[in-house]
This record gives sequence, structure tokens and C-alpha cells, in this order.
Amino acid sequence: MSIKLSRRLVSPPLAIAAALSSGCATGASEAPPPCVRLPLVAYSQTTQTRVADEIEAAPPSAAWPRLIADYGTLRAAGRAAQEACERGR
Repeated sequence: MSIKLSRRLVSPPLAIAAALSSGCATGASEAPPPCVRLPLVAYSQTTQTRVADEIEAAPPSAAWPRLIADYGTLRAAGRAAQEACERGR
């Protein structure tokens, strides 16, 4: 069985507007994750310079300089995430 709508019931501009607006979302479909604040310790320039000197003096086979570099990457990501939270994402 087919249902036919009268042209008087649905005007073409209204039907077009309804079709176009049905695909638009006014907000995210999922809530954004909560902001997590990481406790980042601030190191003095003297401490940072000393650590850099120690890393440069480490033997090529030392494993710990790589761990320090990874920690630096993690700290940078944490700072970026905190800045994004402060900006409201």
C-alpha cells in the first residue's frame, strides 16, 4: 500500500529544509572525556642544565637517557592536554 501526501500538506521549501537540517548535529554525539590534570613538577634551569650535561656524558650503551627523553615527551603531552582543557578544548 502506498501513501500519497497532498501537496497542500508538505510544502517543498519546508520539506527541503527538514531534509537538509536532519543531518546536522548541534553538538557532539558523545560527551568529551574529562580533563585530567597531571602533577607536573617544575624544575629550575640549573637542574635542567645539570641533567642535560649528565645525559650528554652518559655512555652510548646507557639506557636511562632514553627513559628521560620519553618522560620529556610525556610531560609535553601533559602540558598540551592541560592547555587544551583550559581553552575549553
